[in-house]
Amino acid sequence: MLSDRHLNAELNLDEYDIHRRDRIDQGGGGIILCIKKSLSNTLIHIGKRSECLFAQINVPNKTPILLCCAYRAPKLNVEDSKMLCEEIFEIKNKKKWKLFTTSIL
Repeated sequence: MLSDRHLNAELNLDEYDIHRRDRIDQGGGGIILCIKKSLSNTLIHIGKRSECLFAQINVPNKTPILLCCAYRAPKLNVEDSKMLCEEIFEIKNKKKWKLFTTSIL
């Protein structure tokens, strides 16, 4: 389990840009987004109220791709679930991104 005590270098993922949102209040956990360094990317947003990360992948002569990594705990209450959705749509609406979703369990 990762925490803010673990450095990105310890992951031994030298070929990737690593974007993280660690859980500070629970002693570990959180989310991580690893993007191959060969893909030009920029971290756009780290969730302040929820567990989400947004990165933009720049594609030459094409519309950039917005990549979101979000975690919704199985027992997350309704209010915190709403905050997660609000944060996702807030970032999506800033740049008028199209929204496609997938989930990994």
